Amino acid sequence: MFARLLPSKKTLRGHSDSSFRGEGYIQCCVGVRLCDMYQELAEIHFMYERGYFETAMEMNNGNLYVRWMDNTAVTMISTSCGTQEITHVKKFSQKRNVMVPKTKLVAKYNSYMYGTDQIEQKLSCYHIGIWGKKMVLAIGYLFIRCCHAEQLDHWLATPPWKKSIAQKPKEGKAGWPNLWRHGKNKANDLKIGTWNVLSLYRPGALKVLTDQLLKYKVDVTAIQEMRWMGNGVIDKKECVIFYSCHPNKHQFGTGFIVRKEVKHLILNFNPINERISVLRIKGKFFNCSLINVHAPTEMKPNEEKDTFYALLERAFDSCPSSDIKMVLGDLNAQVGKEEIYYPTIGKYSLHDSSNDNGQRLIEFATSRGMVIGGTFYCHKAIHKGTWKMPDGNVVNQIDHMVIDKRHKKCLLDIRNRRGA
Repeated sequence: MFARLLPSKKTLRGHSDSSFRGEGYIQCCVGVRLCDMYQELAEIHFMYERGYFETAMEMNNGNLYVRWMDNTAVTMISTSCGTQEITHVKKFSQKRNVMVPKTKLVAKYNSYMYGTDQIEQKLSCYHIGIWGKKMVLAIGYLFIRCCHAEQLDHWLATPPWKKSIAQKPKEGKAGWPNLWRHGKNKANDLKIGTWNVLSLYRPGALKVLTDQLLKYKVDVTAIQEMRWMGNGVIDKKECVIFYSCHPNKHQFGTGFIVRKEVKHLILNFNPINERISVLRIKGKFFNCSLINVHAPTEMKPNEEKDTFYALLERAFDSCPSSDIKMVLGDLNAQVGKEEIYYPTIGKYSLHDSSNDNGQRLIEFATSRGMVIGGTFYCHKAIHKGTWKMPDGNVVNQIDHMVIDKRHKKCLLDIRNRRGA
C-alpha cells in the first residue's frame, strides 16, 4: 500500500519490475483526464456522476489506473488488483444516505487504510490532517521488508495514548505569558491594569495599593500620579516598582508595579519624564512594549497637549517594530461612538461624542495603526466608567488601553474593577 509516494510513471515501473506489488492512490490534477496524463493508456471509460469511474491499463507492464468519482476525483493505481467485482458503499449526500458504486481496487485500498473513520479515531488527538494520517500508515508499510507483519499489525492496533512515537502537544512554557492566545488556558494570560492613584506620597499608600493589586492578581499595573521624585526601581517582597517622576517636585509621576511571578520577564524600563514611561516585557511569541501615559486634562492649553503628543509619538516610534505596542493610562479623553472614526474605535464606548482630548487620541491611534481597545467590548455602563466626580453624579471613561491593530487579538477583555 502506498499513498502519494509514487508520483511518476518511472518510479512506479521500477517498483513493478522489482516485483513490488501493492495498491494506493497518486496525486494528479482533477480536471485532467487519464489519457491526457499517460499517452500509453487504453480502454478509457469516463462517467461524470458520483460513484462512476474510468479505468486505464498500461500496456507494457500491466499497471492499472482507476479514477473514481466521489466528492472529488480520486486516482487509484495497482500492480496486482483489478476493478471487479463492483460493490456499494454508503455515503452521506445532501442530508440523506446514498449508495455509491465502488470498485474492488478502491475497496482493497480502504481495507489497507483500515477505513477513514478508524484512522481519524486513532490519530485525531494528535491534530494531524487527513493526509498526514494516511502518510503515517503509508510510511509504516514502507518498512514491511524490515519488520514482521505481526509487529506492524500490533503497531496499528495499539491505542494512540500508549504509543511513545507521538505525544499530545504540551502547554506553553511555564512562566511565559502567551500574548497570542486562542485557547482557554488562563494560566498563561498576562493581566495588565492601569490606575490613577492620585498620590503615593503619603504614609501607608503604597502598602494599600499593593494589597489591592495582589487581591485582583494583576501582573503588571501602570500607575499615574505617584507624586514621588526622580526615577528608579524598588524591589519589594511581593512586587517590583518602576517609577518615573518629576526630578524636583512631588507632581505627576508614572510607573509600573510588577508581581514577583513575572519579574523575570522584564527586559528594560525607560523613564522618559513624569508623564510618560515605557516598560518592555518578554512574551512567548512577541515581546510587549507598554507605554504608560498621563495626558493633560481637557482644560489645559493646546500647546501643552501638542507637546505631550509629540513626545508620545517619539516614545512610540522608539519601540521595536516587532513588539506588541500598547499605550495605556489616564488619557483624560472621552471617546465617542462616531462612525467616521471606525475602525479605530468600536461601538461600545460609554460616551456618544468625543471631546478634544478624545479626538487627539483617535488621531494619534489612526496615525500609528492602533485601536482603542476599551470601545470594542460590550459591558454594562457601570463596568466602563473609570472616573467619578466627587458628587457621584457624573461618570466618565477617560482611562484607555490602545493597542496595535494587527495585535488586537491579544486583548481578551477590558473592563473596570469598581471594588478596588
